[in-house]
Amino acid sequence: MTRRFPTFLLLLLATACGDKDPPADSGDGGTDTTSDTDTTDGGTDTTAETDTDGGGDSGATTVTGCDHDPWLITTGNADVDEAWGVGLASDGDVIFASHEAAPVLTDVFVRRYGPDGTERWARQWGEAFSEQAFIVQEQAGTVYVAGAQFHSWDLLDTHAWLQRFEGATGAPVGDPYTWKSPGWDEIDGLQVDDGGVLLSGWTENDDPDVRVAALGADLTERWHSDLDLGGVDGANGHLAVIGDVLYAAGHAQLGVGTDAFLAAFDTSDGHALWTKRVDDGGVHTEALGLTTDGRRLFGVGEGRVDGDGQLWVWAWDADGDALWSTAWGGAGPDLARAIRVDPIDGSLVVVANAESGGAGGVDLVFLRLDADDGTVLEEQWWGGTGDDIAHDFVLDGDRIYVAGETTSWGAGSSDAFALAGCQRPWRLPTAE
Repeated sequence: MTRRFPTFLLLLLATACGDKDPPADSGDGGTDTTSDTDTTDGGTDTTAETDTDGGGDSGATTVTGCDHDPWLITTGNADVDEAWGVGLASDGDVIFASHEAAPVLTDVFVRRYGPDGTERWARQWGEAFSEQAFIVQEQAGTVYVAGAQFHSWDLLDTHAWLQRFEGATGAPVGDPYTWKSPGWDEIDGLQVDDGGVLLSGWTENDDPDVRVAALGADLTERWHSDLDLGGVDGANGHLAVIGDVLYAAGHAQLGVGTDAFLAAFDTSDGHALWTKRVDDGGVHTEALGLTTDGRRLFGVGEGRVDGDGQLWVWAWDADGDALWSTAWGGAGPDLARAIRVDPIDGSLVVVANAESGGAGGVDLVFLRLDADDGTVLEEQWWGGTGDDIAHDFVLDGDRIYVAGETTSWGAGSSDAFALAGCQRPWRLPTAE
Protein backbone atom coordinates (compact mmCIF):
# COMPACT_ATOMS: atom_id res chain seq x y z
CA MET A 1 0.00 0.00 0.00
CA THR A 2 1.08 3.58 -0.48
CA ARG A 3 0.65 5.25 2.89
CA ARG A 4 3.03 8.13 2.50
CA PHE A 5 4.80 8.79 5.78
CA PRO A 6 8.41 7.84 4.80
CA THR A 7 9.35 11.48 4.02
CA PHE A 8 8.15 12.64 7.41
CA LEU A 9 9.84 9.70 9.14
CA LEU A 10 13.18 10.30 7.45
CA LEU A 11 13.12 13.95 8.38
CA LEU A 12 12.14 13.14 11.95
CA LEU A 13 15.01 10.68 12.32
CA ALA A 14 17.46 13.24 10.99
CA THR A 15 17.15 15.29 14.17
CA ALA A 16 16.01 14.73 17.72
CA CYS A 17 13.87 17.85 17.59
CA GLY A 18 13.39 20.83 15.35
CA ASP A 19 11.01 23.50 14.23
CA LYS A 20 10.12 24.93 10.89
CA ASP A 21 11.66 28.15 9.74
CA PRO A 22 9.15 30.94 10.43
CA PRO A 23 7.45 32.27 7.32
CA ALA A 24 9.05 35.34 5.81
CA ASP A 25 5.71 36.98 5.11
CA SER A 26 2.85 35.87 7.31
CA GLY A 27 0.45 38.61 6.32
CA ASP A 28 -1.50 36.39 3.92
CA GLY A 29 -0.85 32.95 5.37
CA GLY A 30 2.06 31.91 3.18
CA THR A 31 5.66 32.65 2.32
CA ASP A 32 6.93 34.09 -0.96
CA THR A 33 10.18 32.50 -2.08
CA THR A 34 12.66 33.60 -4.71
CA SER A 35 14.63 30.99 -6.59
CA ASP A 36 18.33 31.09 -7.35
CA THR A 37 20.05 29.71 -10.43
CA ASP A 38 22.79 27.12 -10.01
CA THR A 39 22.92 26.61 -6.26
CA THR A 40 23.87 23.86 -3.90
CA ASP A 41 22.29 25.33 -0.80
CA GLY A 42 18.66 24.42 -1.22
CA GLY A 43 17.83 26.82 -4.03
CA THR A 44 16.72 26.06 -7.55
CA ASP A 45 18.92 24.51 -10.21
CA THR A 46 17.79 24.90 -13.81
CA THR A 47 19.03 22.99 -16.83
CA ALA A 48 17.72 23.67 -20.33
CA GLU A 49 18.86 21.69 -23.35
CA THR A 50 18.03 22.01 -27.02
CA ASP A 51 18.78 18.62 -28.50
CA THR A 52 18.67 15.35 -26.61
CA ASP A 53 17.13 11.93 -26.79
CA GLY A 54 17.34 11.17 -23.07
CA GLY A 55 19.59 8.18 -23.64
CA GLY A 56 16.88 5.80 -24.86
CA ASP A 57 15.33 4.41 -28.00
CA SER A 58 12.05 5.67 -29.36
CA GLY A 59 9.74 4.88 -32.23
CA ALA A 60 8.09 8.29 -31.87
CA THR A 61 5.75 9.73 -34.43
CA THR A 62 6.98 12.45 -36.78
CA VAL A 63 4.58 15.07 -35.42
CA THR A 64 6.62 18.06 -34.21
CA GLY A 65 5.96 21.52 -32.87
CA CYS A 66 7.41 21.99 -29.35
CA ASP A 67 7.91 25.74 -29.06
CA HIS A 68 10.34 25.61 -26.11
CA ASP A 69 13.47 23.67 -25.28
CA PRO A 70 13.33 20.88 -22.66
CA TRP A 71 14.26 21.90 -19.12
CA LEU A 72 14.80 20.42 -15.68
CA ILE A 73 14.47 22.38 -12.42
CA THR A 74 15.37 20.91 -9.03
CA THR A 75 14.27 22.45 -5.73
CA GLY A 76 14.95 21.64 -2.10
CA ASN A 77 17.84 21.34 0.30
CA ALA A 78 19.98 18.61 1.84
CA ASP A 79 16.97 16.75 3.24
CA VAL A 80 14.16 14.81 1.53
CA ASP A 81 12.15 16.90 -0.96
CA GLU A 82 9.52 15.50 -3.36
CA ALA A 83 7.23 16.92 -6.05
CA TRP A 84 3.98 14.95 -6.37
CA GLY A 85 1.62 17.19 -8.31
CA VAL A 86 1.63 19.04 -11.63
CA GLY A 87 -1.24 20.80 -13.37
CA LEU A 88 -1.79 23.02 -16.39
CA ALA A 89 -2.94 26.61 -16.13
CA SER A 90 -5.45 28.04 -18.58
CA ASP A 91 -2.88 30.47 -20.08
CA GLY A 92 -0.31 27.78 -20.94
CA ASP A 93 1.69 28.00 -17.71
CA VAL A 94 2.31 24.94 -15.55
CA ILE A 95 2.02 24.59 -11.76
CA PHE A 96 4.00 22.15 -9.61
CA ALA A 97 3.26 21.16 -6.00
CA SER A 98 5.89 19.65 -3.71
CA HIS A 99 6.63 19.06 -0.06
CA GLU A 100 10.10 20.09 1.05
CA ALA A 101 12.03 20.26 4.32
CA ALA A 102 11.64 23.62 6.05
CA PRO A 103 14.26 22.85 7.33
CA VAL A 104 13.29 19.64 9.16
CA LEU A 105 9.53 19.21 9.00
CA THR A 106 7.99 19.61 5.57
CA ASP A 107 6.02 22.50 4.10
CA VAL A 108 4.08 22.59 0.86
CA PHE A 109 5.65 24.57 -1.98
CA VAL A 110 3.60 25.63 -5.00
CA ARG A 111 5.44 27.08 -8.02
CA ARG A 112 4.16 28.46 -11.29
CA TYR A 113 6.36 28.36 -14.40
CA GLY A 114 6.02 29.58 -17.94
CA PRO A 115 6.40 27.02 -20.74
CA ASP A 116 10.09 27.99 -21.04
CA GLY A 117 10.76 27.34 -17.34
CA THR A 118 10.58 30.98 -16.19
CA GLU A 119 9.33 31.07 -12.61
CA ARG A 120 6.25 33.29 -12.22
CA TRP A 121 5.93 32.85 -8.46
CA ALA A 122 6.64 30.42 -5.62
CA ARG A 123 4.62 29.97 -2.46
CA GLN A 124 5.49 28.18 0.79
CA TRP A 125 2.54 27.07 2.91
CA GLY A 126 2.40 25.19 6.17
CA GLU A 127 1.54 25.11 9.85
CA ALA A 128 3.19 23.68 12.99
CA PHE A 129 3.91 20.15 11.73
CA SER A 130 4.45 18.58 8.32
CA GLU A 131 2.30 18.96 5.22
CA GLN A 132 2.39 16.82 2.08
CA ALA A 133 1.01 17.86 -1.32
CA PHE A 134 -0.13 15.10 -3.68
CA ILE A 135 -2.16 16.82 -6.40
CA VAL A 136 -2.69 20.26 -7.94
CA GLN A 137 -5.20 21.73 -10.39
CA GLU A 138 -5.93 25.23 -11.70
CA GLN A 139 -9.48 26.24 -12.51
CA ALA A 140 -10.74 29.70 -13.49
CA GLY A 141 -7.72 31.50 -12.05
CA THR A 142 -7.61 29.59 -8.76
CA VAL A 143 -5.06 26.90 -7.87
CA TYR A 144 -6.23 23.94 -5.77
CA VAL A 145 -3.67 21.82 -3.88
CA ALA A 146 -4.53 18.78 -1.76
CA GLY A 147 -2.76 16.14 0.32
CA ALA A 148 -2.17 15.21 3.97
CA GLN A 149 -1.27 17.25 7.03
CA PHE A 150 0.27 16.11 10.34
CA HIS A 151 -0.95 17.71 13.56
CA SER A 152 1.30 15.88 16.04
CA TRP A 153 4.38 13.66 16.19
CA ASP A 154 2.14 10.62 15.57
CA LEU A 155 3.29 9.27 12.21
CA LEU A 156 -0.02 7.46 11.62
CA ASP A 157 -2.32 10.42 12.30
CA THR A 158 -3.02 12.95 9.55
CA HIS A 159 -5.77 15.22 8.28
CA ALA A 160 -6.75 15.33 4.62
CA TRP A 161 -6.60 18.92 3.38
CA LEU A 162 -7.38 21.07 0.36
CA GLN A 163 -6.13 24.67 0.06
CA ARG A 164 -6.80 27.28 -2.62
CA PHE A 165 -4.27 29.82 -3.94
CA GLU A 166 -4.60 32.80 -6.24
CA GLY A 167 -3.44 31.80 -9.70
CA ALA A 168 -1.87 35.19 -10.43
CA THR A 169 0.17 35.59 -7.24
CA GLY A 170 0.09 32.33 -5.28
CA ALA A 171 -1.49 34.00 -2.25
CA PRO A 172 -3.63 31.58 -0.16
CA VAL A 173 -7.40 31.97 -0.53
CA GLY A 174 -9.52 31.36 2.58
CA ASP A 175 -9.15 28.47 5.00
CA PRO A 176 -8.41 24.90 3.96
CA TYR A 177 -11.05 22.21 3.72
CA THR A 178 -10.17 19.16 5.82
CA TRP A 179 -11.47 15.78 6.80
CA LYS A 180 -10.27 13.95 9.88
CA SER A 181 -10.62 10.44 11.27
CA PRO A 182 -8.86 8.78 14.24
CA GLY A 183 -6.04 7.68 11.91
CA TRP A 184 -4.64 8.29 8.43
CA ASP A 185 -6.40 10.66 6.03
CA GLU A 186 -5.22 12.01 2.68
CA ILE A 187 -6.57 13.40 -0.59
CA ASP A 188 -5.14 11.92 -3.79
CA GLY A 189 -7.79 12.60 -6.43
CA LEU A 190 -9.09 16.06 -7.33
CA GLN A 191 -11.34 17.38 -10.06
CA VAL A 192 -12.55 20.97 -10.13
CA ASP A 193 -15.08 22.56 -12.47
CA ASP A 194 -17.55 25.41 -12.33
CA GLY A 195 -19.96 23.25 -10.33
CA GLY A 196 -17.60 22.45 -7.49
CA VAL A 197 -14.92 20.01 -6.37
CA LEU A 198 -14.75 16.20 -6.35
CA LEU A 199 -12.21 14.41 -4.14
CA SER A 200 -10.96 10.88 -3.51
CA GLY A 201 -8.47 9.38 -1.09
CA TRP A 202 -8.14 7.68 2.28
CA THR A 203 -9.83 7.84 5.64
CA GLU A 204 -9.76 5.54 8.66
CA ASN A 205 -12.69 4.06 10.54
CA ASP A 206 -11.96 0.64 12.09
CA ASP A 207 -9.29 0.34 9.41
CA PRO A 208 -8.27 2.44 6.37
CA ASP A 209 -11.12 2.92 3.89
CA VAL A 210 -11.78 4.66 0.59
CA ARG A 211 -13.34 8.11 0.82
CA VAL A 212 -14.89 10.25 -1.92
CA ALA A 213 -16.40 13.68 -1.34
CA ALA A 214 -18.08 16.57 -3.15
CA LEU A 215 -17.68 20.24 -2.25
CA GLY A 216 -19.32 23.41 -3.44
CA ALA A 217 -17.36 26.19 -5.08
CA ASP A 218 -16.77 27.71 -1.62
CA LEU A 219 -15.41 24.33 -0.32
CA THR A 220 -18.54 23.65 1.73
CA GLU A 221 -18.98 19.89 1.87
CA ARG A 222 -22.04 18.60 0.02
CA TRP A 223 -21.49 14.95 0.85
CA HIS A 224 -18.86 12.34 1.57
CA SER A 225 -18.99 8.57 1.22
CA ASP A 226 -16.74 5.87 2.69
CA LEU A 227 -16.17 2.44 1.17
CA ASP A 228 -14.87 -0.46 3.29
CA LEU A 229 -13.59 -3.35 1.20
CA GLY A 230 -12.64 -5.48 4.20
CA GLY A 231 -9.11 -4.47 5.16
CA VAL A 232 -6.52 -1.79 4.50
CA ASP A 233 -8.16 -0.01 1.57
CA GLY A 234 -7.56 3.33 -0.13
CA ALA A 235 -8.11 5.27 -3.35
CA ASN A 236 -4.83 6.29 -4.99
CA GLY A 237 -3.93 8.85 -7.63
CA HIS A 238 -6.28 10.68 -9.94
CA LEU A 239 -10.02 10.15 -10.01
CA ALA A 240 -12.10 10.15 -13.21
CA VAL A 241 -15.61 11.28 -14.11
CA ILE A 242 -17.88 10.11 -16.93
CA GLY A 243 -21.29 11.76 -16.94
CA ASP A 244 -22.71 11.63 -13.40
CA VAL A 245 -20.40 8.86 -12.19
CA LEU A 246 -17.17 9.37 -10.20
CA TYR A 247 -14.58 6.60 -10.52
CA ALA A 248 -11.73 5.87 -8.10
CA ALA A 249 -9.06 3.17 -8.21
CA GLY A 250 -6.71 1.87 -5.56
CA HIS A 251 -5.95 -1.15 -3.39
CA ALA A 252 -8.13 -3.52 -1.37
CA GLN A 253 -6.55 -5.86 1.15
CA LEU A 254 -7.02 -9.56 0.49
CA GLY A 255 -5.34 -11.78 3.10
CA VAL A 256 -1.59 -11.12 3.00
CA GLY A 257 -1.77 -9.30 -0.33
CA THR A 258 -3.91 -6.69 -2.05
CA ASP A 259 -6.06 -6.46 -5.14
CA ALA A 260 -6.32 -3.43 -7.34
CA PHE A 261 -9.89 -2.20 -7.64
CA LEU A 262 -12.09 0.17 -9.60
CA ALA A 263 -15.13 1.67 -7.84
CA ALA A 264 -17.99 3.84 -9.11
CA PHE A 265 -20.00 6.43 -7.13
CA ASP A 266 -23.02 8.56 -7.94
CA THR A 267 -21.93 12.22 -8.07
CA SER A 268 -25.31 13.42 -6.77
CA ASP A 269 -24.98 11.92 -3.30
CA GLY A 270 -21.84 9.74 -3.27
CA HIS A 271 -23.51 6.35 -2.87
CA ALA A 272 -21.41 3.46 -4.18
CA LEU A 273 -22.71 1.94 -7.42
CA TRP A 274 -20.30 -0.99 -7.72
CA THR A 275 -16.75 -2.19 -7.07
CA LYS A 276 -14.68 -4.40 -9.35
CA ARG A 277 -11.55 -6.12 -8.04
CA VAL A 278 -8.61 -6.92 -10.31
CA ASP A 279 -6.97 -10.34 -9.99
CA ASP A 280 -4.12 -10.75 -12.47
CA GLY A 281 -2.60 -13.80 -10.79
CA GLY A 282 -0.20 -11.97 -8.50
CA VAL A 283 0.03 -11.84 -4.73
CA HIS A 284 -0.18 -8.05 -4.85
CA THR A 285 -1.74 -5.66 -7.33
CA GLU A 286 -2.39 -1.99 -6.68
CA ALA A 287 -3.87 0.71 -8.89
CA LEU A 288 -2.02 4.01 -8.45
CA GLY A 289 -3.50 6.19 -11.19
CA LEU A 290 -6.62 6.54 -13.32
CA THR A 291 -7.80 8.44 -16.40
CA THR A 292 -10.60 8.33 -18.97
CA ASP A 293 -11.17 9.13 -22.63
CA GLY A 294 -14.85 9.82 -21.91
CA ARG A 295 -16.10 6.30 -22.57
CA ARG A 296 -13.37 4.00 -21.22
CA LEU A 297 -11.25 4.00 -18.06
CA PHE A 298 -7.52 3.29 -17.89
CA GLY A 299 -5.65 2.44 -14.71
CA VAL A 300 -1.97 2.08 -13.97
CA GLY A 301 -0.03 0.73 -11.01
CA GLU A 302 2.03 -2.24 -9.95
CA GLY A 303 1.74 -5.97 -9.55
CA ARG A 304 3.97 -8.77 -8.38
CA VAL A 305 4.12 -11.76 -10.68
CA ASP A 306 6.42 -14.65 -9.71
CA GLY A 307 7.99 -12.36 -7.10
CA ASP A 308 8.88 -9.56 -9.53
CA GLY A 309 7.22 -6.18 -9.32
CA GLN A 310 6.04 -5.00 -12.73
CA LEU A 311 4.09 -2.09 -14.15
CA TRP A 312 0.46 -2.98 -14.90
CA VAL A 313 -2.01 -1.13 -17.10
CA TRP A 314 -5.74 -1.94 -17.11
CA ALA A 315 -8.65 -0.88 -19.30
CA TRP A 316 -12.35 -1.03 -18.39
CA ASP A 317 -15.59 0.12 -19.95
CA ALA A 318 -17.82 2.57 -18.08
CA ASP A 319 -19.57 -0.33 -16.29
CA GLY A 320 -16.25 -1.61 -14.92
CA ASP A 321 -16.02 -4.63 -17.21
CA ALA A 322 -12.41 -5.45 -18.11
CA LEU A 323 -11.35 -4.75 -21.69
CA TRP A 324 -7.66 -5.67 -21.46
CA SER A 325 -4.66 -5.62 -19.15
CA THR A 326 -0.95 -5.71 -19.79
CA ALA A 327 2.27 -5.91 -17.78
CA TRP A 328 5.58 -4.22 -18.59
CA GLY A 329 8.99 -4.49 -16.98
CA GLY A 330 11.84 -6.78 -16.09
CA ALA A 331 13.33 -7.91 -12.79
CA GLY A 332 11.84 -4.77 -11.27
CA PRO A 333 10.37 -3.40 -9.23
CA ASP A 334 8.66 -1.26 -11.87
CA LEU A 335 5.51 0.83 -11.42
CA ALA A 336 3.74 4.03 -12.48
CA ARG A 337 1.50 6.50 -10.67
CA ALA A 338 -0.11 8.39 -13.55
CA ILE A 339 -1.57 7.70 -16.98
CA ARG A 340 -2.94 10.18 -19.52
CA VAL A 341 -4.84 10.05 -22.78
CA ASP A 342 -2.99 11.93 -25.53
CA PRO A 343 -5.58 14.32 -26.96
CA ILE A 344 -3.75 14.35 -30.31
CA ASP A 345 -4.40 10.72 -31.27
CA GLY A 346 -6.08 9.02 -28.28
CA SER A 347 -3.07 6.89 -27.38
CA LEU A 348 -2.09 6.33 -23.74
CA VAL A 349 1.02 7.88 -22.19
CA VAL A 350 2.58 6.47 -19.02
CA VAL A 351 5.66 7.67 -17.15
CA ALA A 352 7.00 4.63 -15.31
CA ASN A 353 9.62 4.24 -12.58
CA ALA A 354 11.84 1.32 -13.51
CA GLU A 355 14.76 -0.51 -11.92
CA SER A 356 14.97 -3.03 -14.74
CA GLY A 357 17.50 -1.09 -16.83
CA GLY A 358 18.65 2.40 -17.72
CA ALA A 359 21.43 4.57 -16.36
CA GLY A 360 21.36 3.31 -12.77
CA GLY A 361 19.05 3.14 -9.79
CA VAL A 362 15.46 4.04 -10.67
CA ASP A 363 14.92 5.65 -14.07
CA LEU A 364 11.94 7.23 -15.80
CA VAL A 365 10.50 5.34 -18.75
CA PHE A 366 8.13 7.19 -21.05
CA LEU A 367 5.72 4.73 -22.66
CA ARG A 368 3.09 5.17 -25.34
CA LEU A 369 0.43 2.45 -25.58
CA ASP A 370 -2.40 1.66 -27.96
CA ALA A 371 -5.62 2.42 -26.07
CA ASP A 372 -7.47 -0.40 -27.83
CA ASP A 373 -5.27 -3.30 -26.70
CA GLY A 374 -2.36 -2.03 -24.57
CA THR A 375 0.35 -2.66 -27.14
CA VAL A 376 3.48 -0.66 -26.31
CA LEU A 377 4.15 1.66 -29.26
CA GLU A 378 7.06 3.74 -27.92
CA GLU A 379 9.56 3.42 -25.08
CA GLN A 380 11.92 6.19 -23.97
CA TRP A 381 14.32 5.91 -21.00
CA TRP A 382 15.62 8.89 -19.04
CA GLY A 383 17.62 9.31 -15.85
CA GLY A 384 20.94 9.96 -14.14
CA THR A 385 23.20 7.83 -11.99
CA GLY A 386 20.94 7.99 -8.91
CA ASP A 387 17.21 7.44 -8.42
CA ASP A 388 14.84 9.48 -10.57
CA ILE A 389 11.18 8.93 -9.69
CA ALA A 390 8.06 10.36 -11.36
CA HIS A 391 4.90 10.93 -9.32
CA ASP A 392 2.67 12.80 -11.77
CA PHE A 393 2.66 14.29 -15.26
CA VAL A 394 0.44 16.23 -17.64
CA LEU A 395 0.28 16.64 -21.40
CA ASP A 396 -0.19 19.97 -23.17
CA GLY A 397 -0.36 19.24 -26.88
CA ASP A 398 3.07 17.89 -27.79
CA ARG A 399 4.55 19.07 -24.46
CA ILE A 400 4.93 16.90 -21.36
CA TYR A 401 5.54 18.09 -17.79
CA VAL A 402 6.65 15.67 -15.04
CA ALA A 403 6.79 16.11 -11.24
CA GLY A 404 9.02 13.87 -9.16
CA GLU A 405 12.11 13.47 -7.04
CA THR A 406 15.77 12.81 -7.83
CA THR A 407 19.04 11.86 -6.17
CA SER A 408 20.93 12.31 -9.46
CA TRP A 409 20.94 16.11 -9.24
CA GLY A 410 20.25 18.81 -6.69
CA ALA A 411 21.32 19.82 -3.20
CA GLY A 412 21.48 16.41 -1.53
CA SER A 413 19.41 13.47 -0.25
CA SER A 414 16.50 13.73 -2.72
CA ASP A 415 15.35 16.94 -4.40
CA ALA A 416 12.01 17.73 -5.97
CA PHE A 417 12.13 18.16 -9.74
CA ALA A 418 10.03 19.77 -12.43
CA LEU A 419 10.72 18.45 -15.93
CA ALA A 420 9.50 19.76 -19.28
CA GLY A 421 10.01 18.04 -22.59
CA CYS A 422 8.46 17.09 -25.91
CA GLN A 423 6.45 13.94 -26.52
CA ARG A 424 6.12 14.30 -30.32
CA PRO A 425 8.90 13.44 -30.97
CA TRP A 426 10.49 12.67 -27.61
CA ARG A 427 12.96 15.36 -26.54
CA LEU A 428 13.97 15.43 -22.88
CA PRO A 429 16.54 17.34 -20.81
CA THR A 430 20.08 16.01 -21.07
CA ALA A 431 20.54 13.31 -18.41
CA GLU A 432 24.09 14.04 -17.26
